[in-house]
Amino acid sequence: MGLWHVPNVKMRHPAVGSKPWYVRINADGLRDDRNFPRRKPPGRTRITLLGDSFTFGHSVEVEERYSSLLERSYDDVEILNFGLCSAGIDQECLVYEEIAKDWESDILMINPYLNNVGRCQLTHHTFQQQDGQRKASAKPYFEVEADQLKLKNVPVPWALTDAQMAELGDAQSKRSVGRNMEANQSRGLIRFAKRSVLERRLKYLAIKALPIQPYPEYRASDAPEWDLARRILLRLRSGCKQKAMVICPLPAWSSILNPSLATYRDRYAELHNPAAGIHVLDILPHFKRVSFADKVRCFVSVLDTHYSAFGHAVVAEAIKAELDKTGLLGAARRVV
Repeated sequence: MGLWHVPNVKMRHPAVGSKPWYVRINADGLRDDRNFPRRKPPGRTRITLLGDSFTFGHSVEVEERYSSLLERSYDDVEILNFGLCSAGIDQECLVYEEIAKDWESDILMINPYLNNVGRCQLTHHTFQQQDGQRKASAKPYFEVEADQLKLKNVPVPWALTDAQMAELGDAQSKRSVGRNMEANQSRGLIRFAKRSVLERRLKYLAIKALPIQPYPEYRASDAPEWDLARRILLRLRSGCKQKAMVICPLPAWSSILNPSLATYRDRYAELHNPAAGIHVLDILPHFKRVSFADKVRCFVSVLDTHYSAFGHAVVAEAIKAELDKTGLLGAARRVV
């Protein structure tokens, strides 16, 4: 998988752009105060949840995450949150195949943030260390060969040599990353834009006046970036043990403040197929119902656009409303 959490960790996160927050990892590497048995408890509806840092709950406490709030909305629903920071749809799929599949559940839910499609184009991640230096970290990635998905860069090297780094860099340059901000975040124009606009409160107004599409990977059904992500999602569905798979894309601040940029909705809608056990939830309309000021409150800060505790509450209510429409929770009792 390339990354997973160290079990039994308790730490205070040295937050940047937000208040300090705490991380508690259970014995199996999930961010939770509880350990979960592999077998589902009798009388419970259990959801296996996949996602990235938005699902992990970056910048908020564990009890403030949308998954925790959603679970508390019912008295017989249990949610196992396998969120992994920095993951794309590729690594989220591998988290299920390598770890999460061992837990019995009724529903598999994957909630990709909008940049998770772009992350499938990456052959490696870069992280900023405490000393401010950037470090490359290898990851697995998929390529399409003879119309089949092939997993590359496994086993994932722990420490990259200069030769391995050059090889990964060459592989990434050949992938469809020309219009992808996630894969090209270090380019001069993008770096300038981030410094001049995206790191100031002005961005919340600018996205309405200058609606530049930050996620062109959703531009068309046959866009190479989307095609790869779509194949991975279908692989996840074909290999999962659950009776249903729910896909709930999590809107970015740009699409929340300017819904005209939400082209991702058309792409994910193409996957909606209840007959095949695939249910796509669209929660963006729920954000449209809150004021502009409250839309801004959905994010931690201008430097940290993860969902705030308020944003997680909006997401939880939205998922609950859309999930209830599917009937997948059956007779699950909602808490009044």
